[in-house]
Amino acid sequence: MAEAVETAWILRTLHSVRLLYDNENGRGYSMTCNVRDVITRNPHLLDGPMKAFFQNPTFECSNSFIASLPFDFVQRLRIGKDTQLPAEWRAAVKKDAQLSSSGNIKSIQLWRHRQLLAEDGKVTIDRIYLVEYDASNNDRRSVTHAYVKENMATYYLRREPWTIDFVHSLCLVRSYRKVIFSEGAKSTHALDSTSQVTNDSAENFWYCEENSMKICAEGAVANLLFHMHLREDAEEFRKIATMPCGELLTAMAADKPPKKVQDRRQGLDPFEKCIWILEKKFNCRRFGYLNTDHFKTSASIVEKLKQVRLPVLILVVGKHSMYNHVVVIWRDIIIDFESRHVLTLCVRNTEQICGPKNPFLKISRGCMILPSRKMKYSVGDRSDWGEAVLHDRSCKFWFKKGK
Repeated sequence: MAEAVETAWILRTLHSVRLLYDNENGRGYSMTCNVRDVITRNPHLLDGPMKAFFQNPTFECSNSFIASLPFDFVQRLRIGKDTQLPAEWRAAVKKDAQLSSSGNIKSIQLWRHRQLLAEDGKVTIDRIYLVEYDASNNDRRSVTHAYVKENMATYYLRREPWTIDFVHSLCLVRSYRKVIFSEGAKSTHALDSTSQVTNDSAENFWYCEENSMKICAEGAVANLLFHMHLREDAEEFRKIATMPCGELLTAMAADKPPKKVQDRRQGLDPFEKCIWILEKKFNCRRFGYLNTDHFKTSASIVEKLKQVRLPVLILVVGKHSMYNHVVVIWRDIIIDFESRHVLTLCVRNTEQICGPKNPFLKISRGCMILPSRKMKYSVGDRSDWGEAVLHDRSCKFWFKKGK
């Protein structure tokens, strides 16, 4: 990595070239960098890890480097004489150096670590990393974040394989260690602000793109249980949630539905019905309802709910909606009954949560669910799912007691 840093400095400060010899063995060249202004602004560089370069900024260069210079210029070089490099060539090299440092990974941190139990009984490890990278453009400096799966992280860091082990070496004791890269780290122009984690293999077990029966709430919650590796519970929830009112009351051992589950026409509110079933049959609890004043835009939804690890049931309204739409957001994914696959929680997907031709308008209602102990065990994470953090003063205004 030190070599990469040194190369970046060389390309930015190249000044002159000298022909060292020209004989039967070939030609040899050296180049000198002008680091005077750099040292004046940053005198600590003379004592830093690159001090050998800054104290003596002259080096022998390869013929392949010389080959990038104009042929006529090279032909005019004289042995032992320093010749200033062509201005256009130096500008092009400096621009390449700037581009090479734009898009570099700045840091990487393990963001999520969980064990997944497949249907065949095999346990796999699922890791998601938070990557911070430079997205500078011209003279503007900008640092952007992206969430990537382990196979993508190891691809971009394959030249430094030690990095991945170092990041998650202490993860089991909740030490979220971050590795910070210096200049010249692996460039990753493939990452951008919309390239969030995708997981095309994560399919919903129950979905209907047309949703003609308008059961998006029931479907989203059933799929949530499925993605928690509770297939039998998901099937049971689907069965109960789609029962006619009379059968549902029998299954729930209730004479009548709770008042909060009833809508204005004395029917059942699907949103509240799903929460009622989760509470009574699956030992979940309501953490609180979202204060929709803090979730007015798709960007604010993504920003805040990425900090929440608990499942959140939200009722969304589109600009051209005849009906409201319900989805579940859980650990950076959107579980939508009308989609075959889970979706990544990002601004683009949130904008299209009611359909590609029906832009997001607002969240009408939202409720955060405290999972049962069984649910936590099912995903191999028995720890605090962020309940304590959500009681923090900066977050408490996101929620309210009633709907």
